[in-house]
Parts: sequence; structure tokens; C-alpha cells
Amino acid sequence: LVRRWWNRPHYRMTFEKRMQVMREVLMGTAGQDAELQNAWTRAAFNQSRQVEAMTKLRSLQAELHRLRADAKTVVVSKAGMPKKTRVLVRGNFMDTAGAITEPAIPEFMGKLDTGDRRATRLDLARWIVLDDNPITARVYVNRVWAQFFGHGISRTLEDSGGQGAWPSHPELLDFLASEFRSGGWDRKALTRMIVLSNAYQRSSMPSAKLRDVDDANVLFARQSRFRLRGEQIRDAALVVAGLYQPTRDVPTESFFPYQSDVYWQRSCKIMYGSRHMIWEPSPGSLQHQRTLYAFWKRQNIHPTLLAMDAPTRQECAPDRTQTNTPGQALALLNDPIFLDAAIGLADRTLDAVATVSNHKDHNCLEQMFQFALQRSPTTEEADELIEFVSEQREHYESNRSHADELLVIANNRQPVADQSASEVIERAAWTMAARVLLNTHEFISRE
Repeated sequence: LVRRWWNRPHYRMTFEKRMQVMREVLMGTAGQDAELQNAWTRAAFNQSRQVEAMTKLRSLQAELHRLRADAKTVVVSKAGMPKKTRVLVRGNFMDTAGAITEPAIPEFMGKLDTGDRRATRLDLARWIVLDDNPITARVYVNRVWAQFFGHGISRTLEDSGGQGAWPSHPELLDFLASEFRSGGWDRKALTRMIVLSNAYQRSSMPSAKLRDVDDANVLFARQSRFRLRGEQIRDAALVVAGLYQPTRDVPTESFFPYQSDVYWQRSCKIMYGSRHMIWEPSPGSLQHQRTLYAFWKRQNIHPTLLAMDAPTRQECAPDRTQTNTPGQALALLNDPIFLDAAIGLADRTLDAVATVSNHKDHNCLEQMFQFALQRSPTTEEADELIEFVSEQREHYESNRSHADELLVIANNRQPVADQSASEVIERAAWTMAARVLLNTHEFISRE
């Protein structure tokens, strides 16, 4: 009955008046659509005789309404009438004298098999993975190679055409592309092949001869050393701090990392939509999810990720620039994200050496280095940092309120009020040491 009523747009806004319409039908005073109105009346009469079935139906309709209310909106494109596209005369888009063109691939690469009909995006998608098209596999494996070696076999990841750089190892690129395509486009198999190769497992420390012959590592005679991306740096800090919260399933909602309110308020003046939003950092463990799931507006990215050269999402960016600026060091030192990670690393270190009584500072430093850098400190590093921790300990003993202010961000994990003064001072002192390690070039680099 509801479906029959809803099929007529004229009645959609008057569904509540359906009983009045049926009364008019029974009294013989109905106007237009008498056949349809009679059908509604018969359906209503049949429904009134099946009480149990109608009760079950209404229950199912209520459940369906609840599911629809909780469902996420999905944007679906609908193809309209194709526009006429002409060859531009001297690049003038207002000149309509050029010949009309049809969708097609470059002529030297073949022709789409569409018969007499106009080619569509589906035809293009099918052609992309055809055996006759070697480009897709080559471009993909080149970009995967760059993720593991810092740069691709062809240096230009964003342009694999005639203006791109010639690959340093053409045969290797052909082999990987062929294996990837013949293996059913298996990305895990491709990754396994690369990481088990001798080239990947080499040291990133070059010999004097290699440094002279191939300083840019074009020949891949050694492993590369390069800075991690901004998202990876944040994830690495959470992992070494013992705070990282893995997710089995992809979250349905983004989380809000720590971020300055001033940044959001200023950006909202130029970004429509932000002016009506309040940036509220996600509580508890939700704050420690993978950075991939952080809230991200196209032009309004997180300031720390922006400092680490993350691009805006206004256009595709297959490759990222890498800079080395003082702003990056300041972000690693002062951003609440990394301060939270430093506190977590300090707490994790102190918990690991809680039973050690002799040479506690040396043991703490050794453990912190193992957590953060996977190595032991050198003698010079140990002497400098132990002296630094002692200075910080003295400072916080004289200024207890500074220690409370430093650790306030971690109150939801280990409240300062529940700890003794010595415990708070110790946490604060080792948090400062953790901030130093998380700010080193060694921590944010992959080698």
C-alpha cells in the first residue's frame, strides 16, 4: 500500500491524508486516479484482515527504516548526455571551428574495440588491464619499487611517458611488470619478491668506491636511506611508545588527532564548511589509531603532516617532495601528538626497568634506545643524555608544577594525581629524553 501510494509523486507529501482519500473513494466522491485509489482501498481492506502478517510487516519496515537511518551516504555519478569535444585551434577553447573528436586512446597504442558505439569509461578501464597494454603494470611496479628503495627504477613516478626519465634497469622493470601481470596482479606476491631480493636486503651504508661511482644510488648497488612520510613518522612514534591501536576493520568514521584550535579557526575563513565545525580531539585510545584514518579536509590538512611535506588532496600526487626544515624539528618537539608519544615512551621505559636498582639511568637509556632506535647508545650519547636527564630532574624537583603541566596530556592513562612526587618528576625527566630521541634524524629516517 505504501509503495503504491509513493509511486505517485502527487501524493508523496499527503501520505498522512490517505485515509481521507479512501473515505472519499467509498463515498463515491473521489476525483482523479480513481483506478489507483480503488486499488489503495482494496489493499487497505486486505491488510485489515491479516493482523499478524501486518504486525510482522510493520516490524520489518521499522527495522528497514532504522538501517537506512544509520547508513552512510554514498555519492554515485550518473552519466549524462556527452558533450561535444573539438580540436582546439591554437589552444583557443572558445573557437568552435575545430573538428569534433570522439573518446579514444592514443592512436599509436592501438584502438578500443567498441564497434560503432561511443567509447565509455568502462571501455577505458578494460583497456587499462589488457594484455596488449604494458603500461599499467610497468607504472605500478615502478611506484611500488620506489616505496622500498626511495626512488623508482624510473625516477619520474608521475610521468611515465616520453617526458619521463629513462629507467636505469629497463630489463628489471620489464621482468617485474611481466611477473606482476602474469601472476594475476597479485600485489602481495610482488611485495614478497622485492623484499626477498638481494638488492633490498643490502646495507644502506655505501663504501668509499660506491660513494664515488654512484652517489645517488641510481644503480641500486646499496639500500637507500630516506626520511619517512609524515603519516609513517606519527605511526612509528605511537608504536615505540606502546600506544598504537591497530584496527582489524577499516573504521567507518575518521578520528580527530591533536590539533591547535587557532589553526582550525583561521583555516575556516577560507574553507567553506569548517566554519561550522568544532575541532574536538578524539578521546582515549581513539586518538592512537593509524594516521591513515585521521580526519583530512582536501585543502585543510593537519599542520604537522603539512610540515612533513604531505600534499593537499586537490590533485593526485604519486611522488612527494622531501625537505629538511627547522619547522619539522619544531613539530616533532612540540606537537601534542609527539609529546603524547614521548610520555608513552618514557612510561614504557620506566615500566620495563622498574625492577632494576643498580645503574638505573644507564638501564633506562639503554632500554629507551632499543625501543626507539633498535640499538644501544654510544658512550658519548649515553654521557650526554644521562647528564641531560639529571638536569631535567633537578629542574622539575624545583618546579613541580612544570612537571604536572608537561604530563597533563597523558592524564587519561596515568593520572598525575595518583602518583607520588618522585614518580611524576621521574616521568617528566625521561619524557624530555624521549622527546630528544623522537626528534633525531635517525628516528624519522628509514635505512
